[in-house]
Amino acid sequence: MKLVVLFFSILSFFTIDKDKKFKNEETCVIYLEDGITKSGKLELPVKSGSKFIVLKTNEKKEKVELQKIDKLEVIINGAKIEYHNLKVFNFSGKKIQKNKRMMLQTVKGKVNLYIGTLDWSSTINSASGWQAMNLTGISYYCIRDGEEAATLIHENFGQANKNSDFKLYGSTYFYDNETIVKKIKNKEYTYEDILKVIADYNR
Repeated sequence: MKLVVLFFSILSFFTIDKDKKFKNEETCVIYLEDGITKSGKLELPVKSGSKFIVLKTNEKKEKVELQKIDKLEVIINGAKIEYHNLKVFNFSGKKIQKNKRMMLQTVKGKVNLYIGTLDWSSTINSASGWQAMNLTGISYYCIRDGEEAATLIHENFGQANKNSDFKLYGSTYFYDNETIVKKIKNKEYTYEDILKVIADYNR
C-alpha cells in the first residue's frame, strides 16, 4: 500500500499544471558518472528531457548537466526515491537513442519500471494558419537485468486513444508471459493497470 501511495504522490509531480508554477525543493544527492557526488536541494519535478538541473548548496545555485549524472537520490516525506539516467530504445525498440533519459525508478524487481517526462512537439494547420503545438506528458519504461536499454511501454500526452500504444508495446515487451499478454490484448489490463502488470510479472 505504501508503494502505491508513494507512486501516485510522485506521479502528481509530473502532472502538475504548469500555470501554477509548481516548485517543491527536496534534499538530494547527485552521483556523477565520473564518481563525484554532490548534495543539496533540488527542485522537483526532474524533467527527463532537460539539459541540466539546478542544485542549491549554501544559498548558491549550480547547474549540473543531466547527461553527466548517473543517479539522483531524493528524500520525500522521509522516503528515499531514485532517478536513474538510462539508455532507452526508440519507439521501434530496435535502436538505442543518442541521449539517455533521467527517469524515476518506481518499481524494482525482475522487471523494473521507470517513469519520466515526455516532450512532444508538432505543427498543426488551424483556421488561423500553421501553429506550433508543444505538449508534455508522462512516459513509462521497463528494463530487465541484462537488457541493454529501457523499452517504452506507454506514453500519455493527452492523446485520444491512450491505451493503443500500451496494448502494442506492453503485449510485445511481456511476450514471455502468455497470461499477461492475453489480458493486455483483451483490455483486461489497460494503461491504468501498469502497476498490476508489473506486480503480476514480478511474482
